[in-house]
Amino acid sequence: MNNLLRFVLLLFQIIFFCFIYLFLDDSHFSGINKLEEMIRDEVLQRKINPIIKSTEMYENSDEKIKKTATQIKKDIKIEVLHDLARPSLFNKFFKRLYFSFVTGTTLGYGDIFPNTVMCKTITIFQLIFTIILFIV
Repeated sequence: MNNLLRFVLLLFQIIFFCFIYLFLDDSHFSGINKLEEMIRDEVLQRKINPIIKSTEMYENSDEKIKKTATQIKKDIKIEVLHDLARPSLFNKFFKRLYFSFVTGTTLGYGDIFPNTVMCKTITIFQLIFTIILFIV
């Protein structure tokens, strides 16, 4: 099999598996969610620090901090993480295309990896097809 045909078949299988990965949400992948958790924790910490400093002199500061922290968590889930939890179709497609390229070329950076059995199974099929392309 000539190199150009291999390249075209590799690109085809990467795009094909990208569309299969589009049917899976972010919970099927690790690495994506860790970044979102870090962003959420950082935003939460930035909002809580000024409240702690402003209420240090009050005796009932613990209750006020807990109440405000609960409200901030609700606000963060609604406002900050809305785009992260529900990414646009383009962002979701790009993440899946990136994962498919990394898997299909057997680079395996490790920044995004399959988390569920279903996703691991699909990834194994993609790797088998890639290895067959390299051997033939």
